[in-house]
Amino acid sequence: GRERVRAYLQQHPVPAPVFLLSIGKAACAMAQGAHEVLGAHIVDALVVTKRGHAESLPWPVLEAGHPLPDEQSLAAGQRLIDFAAAIPPDATVLVLLSGGASALVEALPEGMNLTQLRALNDWLLASGLDIVAMNRLRKRVSRIKGGRLAQLLAPRRVLCLAISDVPGDDPRAIASGPLVADESLQAQPDTTGLPAVVAETLRYGLSAPAADDTCFHNVQFEIIARLDDARRAAAEAARRLGYRV
Repeated sequence: GRERVRAYLQQHPVPAPVFLLSIGKAACAMAQGAHEVLGAHIVDALVVTKRGHAESLPWPVLEAGHPLPDEQSLAAGQRLIDFAAAIPPDATVLVLLSGGASALVEALPEGMNLTQLRALNDWLLASGLDIVAMNRLRKRVSRIKGGRLAQLLAPRRVLCLAISDVPGDDPRAIASGPLVADESLQAQPDTTGLPAVVAETLRYGLSAPAADDTCFHNVQFEIIARLDDARRAAAEAARRLGYRV
């Protein structure tokens, strides 16, 4: 994460002032890469990572629950909303996303609580659904996911650098797509066959921005590392050690 962020920003300079949001299990490494290139051009930052993954940075690092969201996940979500609201309209927002972000930061619809959120995630983790399907349901009960972070940040310039941990590298599935539209959210969810606790939770679903919403006009989304990169590197390392791959 550190190397990929640093290399990208060296090749693609971003205008100052910069406000940094880094969320995920690689949040600290990615934030360090940004700091090495941008330095004092970063006015302020919010970094959220998995408990036990914090590293020393020039800014406070919040730790939250993963794979199940916890009270700190909700606290981080509110910090994110407040942080976004305070960013000047002429600033650049650099968003760094990596695996685990879906659980680490959350803000719930009015009336929904953590117990219901954890029940939904408990069922999802045991359901056998792939990550795309899981995140599609997570998005429905979030004030951040499914393009809603783009709404919070608009009309500011937003550059998102993401590490993909999902098959196919679909931006809608990475961290539950906080900066990209998901047309599937425009229709009501099919709750047929779902446990009552899950179906009840989905009734809290919020509206999500459509693909043509103006909130996406100033968002640039770049994937800087993929599962294929990790597989290729592992294969090359194995070959150097003399293994058949």
